Formats: sequence, structure tokens, C-alpha cells
Amino acid sequence: MVLRASHAIWKREMRKWRRSKVQLASSLLLPVLFLVVIGNAYSGSFNSVPIAVINLDTGTPAHVFNEALSNSTSLSIVSTNISVEDAQKMIDDGQIAGFILIPANFSMSLLPLPWGVIPSESTKINVTVDNTNQMISQALAGIAAQCLNVTVHDSRVAAWFTNITSLPYRTGGSYINSVDRYSTGFQFIDFLAPGILAMTILFTSLFAAGMPVILDREIGYFDMLLTTPSKRSEIVLGFTAAGVTKVVAQATFVLVIAIILGIHMALNLLSIVYIFVLTILLALVFVGISIALSVKIELTAFQFVNGLINFPVFFLSGAFYPVESLPIWLRNIVYLNPMTYAVDGLRSVMIKGTSLFLVLPDVIVIAVFALLTQILGNLAFYLALSGRKIKLFGRGKPKDNTLA
Repeated sequence: MVLRASHAIWKREMRKWRRSKVQLASSLLLPVLFLVVIGNAYSGSFNSVPIAVINLDTGTPAHVFNEALSNSTSLSIVSTNISVEDAQKMIDDGQIAGFILIPANFSMSLLPLPWGVIPSESTKINVTVDNTNQMISQALAGIAAQCLNVTVHDSRVAAWFTNITSLPYRTGGSYINSVDRYSTGFQFIDFLAPGILAMTILFTSLFAAGMPVILDREIGYFDMLLTTPSKRSEIVLGFTAAGVTKVVAQATFVLVIAIILGIHMALNLLSIVYIFVLTILLALVFVGISIALSVKIELTAFQFVNGLINFPVFFLSGAFYPVESLPIWLRNIVYLNPMTYAVDGLRSVMIKGTSLFLVLPDVIVIAVFALLTQILGNLAFYLALSGRKIKLFGRGKPKDNTLA
């Protein structure tokens, strides 16, 4: 009898699980996303990191080194032979992750003694990096060293030195200087702080807006709302405003904690205003999505769907690990993610003190996302309150005025 009852309960739960298509699909897709995203994001290699190259040397070793940089899949040379000042400005503006300067006497510094010169700071290759992103800056120095190793063992370099001296040239020693663009010592926690702020906005938006809607729907609160003279648009606005307010409160708390912990931030009045504008817009994006999901699906399925949204949106945004670590095909998806632009804008303003004019495109992109998702969420909520369903073809027929 006990086994029969257990079997009946098991059968009922399995039937519920199978019939809940949203929950079933979410539970099956989430492990796949873990494999694809984590497996690619933490592969330990970088792809197409944007840099500039300034070559002041006309010798063959410099030419071969420049060629090795161009052939590296880890790098993407977006500018060449510009001034050091322009290259530094490109780092400040977020256009490149660093630049490589090949000095005029680099090739001759490889000559053997006594004809050659002792390698000094002026003869070494300078790799100037955006040290606010430690992972990429450390990788750039390593990639430059690999390209230099290819250079000194290239047959064209050996032939070039044969025309100058019969003695072998030096292949050992240190020929690379790594130069930090910014004097302040940055740590990984500084890089991570804007991503954690964006993550807080994401998680709070999805749960703080959708969960109350589902719980109120289940206890019949909406039936009561429909008996009041309140307009449906006012009801939707009230839930949206409440969700955004919760997000702003949580984001403010995270920002204050970051300041208390001593995380390096280049904050001023304008940058703080920018942070909260970006916070509100990003909150509107995910509050709209959350409300659209909450009007019909049950609580358990909502939690699964939230996990399905949270994971790829967060990890494919550059919040925790640089976007440059992703393969090109996955990076194209990243640029369709509103979180990517939020993280980029927050990190530029909070850490580097970038001009607000330069991060204005991030605000515009997120504002467009916010408009679209608010239309989606408000339409779904409004039609649900009106007892209608959204149909792709044909007209929605009136139902009883509940959200069940």
C-alpha cells in the first residue's frame, strides 16, 4: 500500500514536470549553456584583442616582429604608426587595450658585443597596457613575448644579421618593457566591482518585479484590483515603479559598500548621475522582461526561466571575465546583450573616469532595449488584466478578468 501511494505520487510529479514545458525546457537548456559559455569564456586564451602598433625601426627584426603581431589570432591591430599621445588617448577612450612601441634602435640592439649596444630601456619594446583590466594587460605582455620569440628565430632575421656581422646575434635577454597606462595600482576587485553592480541590477530586476506579480496573482489580489476604479495602465506603472525602486536601492547599497571597501573609483557628481541613469534604464529592461514572464507562468517555472536568463546574460557581458576571452562567434552574441553595454559604461566611468560623452552610446543602446522590453511587459500585463491573450494571428478572445 505504501509503495502504491509512493508510485502514485511519483507518477503525478513526473506528469506535472513533463507538462510544464517552460520548466522542462529550462532545466534541459541550462546545463548546455553552462558547457558552452563557461567552456569558452574560461579557456585561458584571448582572441582579437584590439591594439595599436607604433614601429619606429626600419630594420628587418622590427619588420618581422610587426608581421608576427599581425599574424597573431590573439591580437587585432586597429591602428598603426600613430603618435604615442594618440595611442594613449585611444586607451583612455576604450578603443584599444594597449599599444606596442618598437623603438628606432631595437634591431641594432640585438647585435653581439662589442659591435652592438647593451640593451637599455630606450632599445626595448614598450607594451603600454590598460592596467584597469589586469587579465588582458598581463596577456598582452605575454603575447608580445611570444611574437618576439618567433622573430629572433626567423630565418630572415638571421640573414639580415649575416650581412652585418659573421657573429651570431643575441636571442636571449629581456627586450620587452610592460608599461601601465594608469599610475594607480589596480586589482581584479576594481575590475569586478562594476560587473557586480550590473549583476545586482539584473538579479534584483528579474526577481523583485516578477515574483510579487506571481504571488499576488495566486492569492487573488488582481481580482480585487479589477474591482477598483484604478486604470490598468496605473496598475502596470505601479508594479514597474516598485521594481525599479528596489533595484535602485540595492544598487546604491552595493556602490556604498564598494566605496567603504576602498575599491578604486573615479567618481564625481556627473559620473554618479550617469551611474544611476544607467541603473534605472537597465532595471527597466529586465523589469519589463520579468513582468512579461510573470503574467502567465507559475512560480516554479518562473524561477527556472530566471536562471536561464540570468546565467548567459551575466556571463556573456564581460562583467566577470573579459569579452576578448570568447571566440568570435560567441562574441557576436555578446553585442546583442544589453548587459554588455551597461558593464562597459559602468566600468569606463567608475574605474577610468572616461568622459560621459564617450559612453553616451551605451546609454542610447540600453534606452532602446528598455523601450522595447517595457512595451512587451506592459502589453502582456495589460492584456492579462483585460482577460485577453496575445496571439500572433487572429484576435484574442475575452476571458474572465483574472491572471490565472
